[in-house]
Amino acid sequence: MRILMVGPGGRTGRHVIAALQAHHEHCDIIGFSRNDPCIDHVEFRKGDLENPVDRANAVEGIDAVIYYGPPFHPRETALGTGMIDAAVAAGVCRSVFISVIHPQIDDWLNHKAKLDVEAHLIATDLAWTIIRPQHLMQNVDAAAIAQSGLYRVPYDTTSRLGHVDLADVGSVVAKVIMEPGHQYAAYDLSAADSLSARRNVREIRQDAAPHLPIWWKSQCTDVAARSPPRPHLRPMLNALCDRIRLTVRHYVSWSPRHS
Repeated sequence: MRILMVGPGGRTGRHVIAALQAHHEHCDIIGFSRNDPCIDHVEFRKGDLENPVDRANAVEGIDAVIYYGPPFHPRETALGTGMIDAAVAAGVCRSVFISVIHPQIDDWLNHKAKLDVEAHLIATDLAWTIIRPQHLMQNVDAAAIAQSGLYRVPYDTTSRLGHVDLADVGSVVAKVIMEPGHQYAAYDLSAADSLSARRNVREIRQDAAPHLPIWWKSQCTDVAARSPPRPHLRPMLNALCDRIRLTVRHYVSWSPRHS
């Protein structure tokens, strides 16, 4: 199978490629982006996602497309639907779209953009699968929080969110695209724990500097955790990721339920 990974050099793209290479040797991976990410054993097709000609060239001779949109791009919907149209025109058989959990929350523009792409994909003849992960664990940079004493989030600090690891997202995407039985299915990827920004900071502080008091800024988008840099924060974050990864691991062995 020849698989086109759109955006191979991004965080998501690299995790998906790593999962494909680790568990599915009998596939050819082609990356499509403006710049060559120089990933071993990945063929590269240079092009601009906003250019219809480049999109058409990228999908030539491709069996399956894995796509996730550039976040908060002003034309995110148009880029996604354009990539889908290029795949349909080229005779691509399979498509996996990495969306977001609860895309129907259209008050959030990035969710609405993904919901529109989902609707466009479902209306095609492609054998599609949609993956909807929750908030990404990689968005919580414990070392940076300790360095700056500030954790900025674009939502209320008491809002509780599940956090999933991109390694798990990559594993799920690799599984559904390489194994039969996942066509025309949408999977929500969620964690067992739902943590607020304040809870994230408390956990970081507990491991980094338990003797220091927690201090919060009054703005709803800022949570402060004043603490000097701690060299052991990175292993702590890795351990937290491992714990959260276990809560999502069952998705890797799931089979879709048929009505």
